[in-house]
Amino acid sequence: MDKYKTTIVNSAKQIIGIRKKERNDWFDDECMEVIVEKNKARNKCLNRNTRVSRRDYEQKRSEARNLFKKKKRELLRKKIEEIRESKEKKLTRKFYKGIKELNRPYQSKSVVIKDEHGRSITEYKEILNRWKQYFESLLKTEIETIEIKGQDEEPEEETERMGQDLMNQH
Repeated sequence: MDKYKTTIVNSAKQIIGIRKKERNDWFDDECMEVIVEKNKARNKCLNRNTRVSRRDYEQKRSEARNLFKKKKRELLRKKIEEIRESKEKKLTRKFYKGIKELNRPYQSKSVVIKDEHGRSITEYKEILNRWKQYFESLLKTEIETIEIKGQDEEPEEETERMGQDLMNQH
């Protein structure tokens, strides 16, 4: 099973590449701790849905949301203060760059992959179908390889060999 996972992961890395996660400037260890606590409370609520566990989860979720708002506001105040200082120090380029950064509109991220002919696909359903085709072709190739290896063997020997292969993988 690890062989299949490794093949799929390596192929995905080759085709898609590795995307670096963009971290927000406001997200820190304190935020991560709050998320971990919230997730623990959520799991507890899912496992045993009582009024107490539900209330605890809602409280943790509220705390996390409030902390995130606070961190975002602090970051915004800090950026505004940097812009104000740039203006006072007559650092025009830094001043306008800061204003442009604050006024930048939200840009949605689009997912684009290539089909088998090298054309770009952007529609969600088409992307899912392309991944389905790709993994089916990978698995088909793997199955054909197994069949080619075992053509000269008796079916019982082939089954036994494949069972041994599976046992050796675990």
